[in-house]
Amino acid sequence: MRTSEISLRNITPRDLEFVRKLRNNNRKQFFNTKIITKQEQQEWWKRNCANLHGFFIIFLGDSPIGVISETWINNIEIDHSRRWVGLFEVGNLMLLKGHQGKGYMTEALRLLTKRGGFFVAFVKPRNRASLKVFERGEFCRVT
Repeated sequence: MRTSEISLRNITPRDLEFVRKLRNNNRKQFFNTKIITKQEQQEWWKRNCANLHGFFIIFLGDSPIGVISETWINNIEIDHSRRWVGLFEVGNLMLLKGHQGKGYMTEALRLLTKRGGFFVAFVKPRNRASLKVFERGEFCRVT
């Protein structure tokens, strides 16, 4: 997936250390705030690699600048003609510090959700940056 500014690529094993460092640097924004070790990251990959088609590295040109993910939750029948649409959770919004506040994550969210479906996100109330991204992405806030 690509726009004029950024592109998204599925995570690969060579991305694991980038993701681990980024996640550890941003861990206070997550519900689970513990530091992830290299071994834990490798174990996570082994457990989940077959299901990580929705975990993306965000690139600005050729440089990785962040991550975003979607997790398939369910298919929903939208009418009696058997048309279905997916329900996805969006998460793991992280950008390198030098790229925050420039609209890249909002662009990544729009790129991720443009194909359609229903999208939800669970965000800590104090995580103002992620809340703003979802508001700009036209998510409704439920408290």
